[in-house]
Amino acid sequence: MDRYEFKVRGPKEKWVKLFLRSEEVKMLCMESLLDCILTRFSGLRSKEVSLKYADNNDWIELPADDLDSFIDMIETAKDSARENLKVIELKICELAQTPQETASYIRLRTSPSPSPKSGSAHVAKKPKHLMARRLEAEFNRSKASDTAAYESPTQKLFKKLEQEKQDAEQTVAKKQHEVFELDSSFKSLGINKKPLCSNCHNSGHNKTMCSFAPCSSATICKEIKRHPEEEKYFKKVQSELKAAKTKLKQLELDIMLKKLKIVIPLALIHSLQKFRRT
Repeated sequence: MDRYEFKVRGPKEKWVKLFLRSEEVKMLCMESLLDCILTRFSGLRSKEVSLKYADNNDWIELPADDLDSFIDMIETAKDSARENLKVIELKICELAQTPQETASYIRLRTSPSPSPKSGSAHVAKKPKHLMARRLEAEFNRSKASDTAAYESPTQKLFKKLEQEKQDAEQTVAKKQHEVFELDSSFKSLGINKKPLCSNCHNSGHNKTMCSFAPCSSATICKEIKRHPEEEKYFKKVQSELKAAKTKLKQLELDIMLKKLKIVIPLALIHSLQKFRRT
C-alpha cells in the first residue's frame, strides 16, 4: 500500500515529517492536515498561519477551503527512493500583523471568487464528506492514469523490438515488391536464339546495318546483360532484400530468446514454489 510523507518546514528552518497511508490521504482535508501539522509546531497554535506547498521550485499558497488547490497539492507528490512512498513538501508560516509585500516572488494559484460580505478570498465551507468524496475521486483518477501510463523496462524493451520487427517486415515487403516489378519488366516472354544487334538489340541485322536508335532500357529489349547500369541497380535491390530478410529473422530470433529468458525462470519459480508446498 502506498504511503505519503508530508515533509513540513516550520519557523527557524525546523523540519518535521508526517506519514499517512493512501487511504488516510483520501479522507484528508485542509483543516485536518493543518491540525496534524500544528501538533508538531505547538508554538503556532494561537497564531495566524499560512500553508504553502512546493511545486516546480515555487511555493504555492494553499487557501483554506479551496479543494482544487488541495487536490493540486496532493498531485505534486513525488516518488521517493523508498518503495511505495510519495513525498509532499510543505511550509508553514506565521502571518505578520501588518501584511507587507515580500521581495521574493511567490506564484499564486487562482483562488475562488471573493466573498461579497468580507471581500476576502475565502468561500463558504463545504461539508467534509463532499470534500472527501471529491478528493477520493480525483485521487483514484490520478492513480489510475499513472498505472495506465506506466511501462516497466521489460515492456518498453519488447515494445521497441516489436516496432523494429514491424519496420523490418515493411521493408522486406517493399523490397520484394520492387524486385518482382523489376524482374517482371526485364523478363522475356520467349527465348530468342537469333543474334542481336549490339546497337538496337533487335535480331535480323548487325550494328553496321542498323538504322535504329540505340536501345535505351532492358525493359524494351529484355536483355538486362546489355544494360550494365540497370543490371547493377537490380542486383543492389536484390542485395537489400536479402539484408532486410536477414535482419527480420535476427529480430524474430532475438524476441523469441528474450521471451524464453523471462518465461523459463518464471516456470522454474512456479515449479519450485509448487515443490515446496508438497
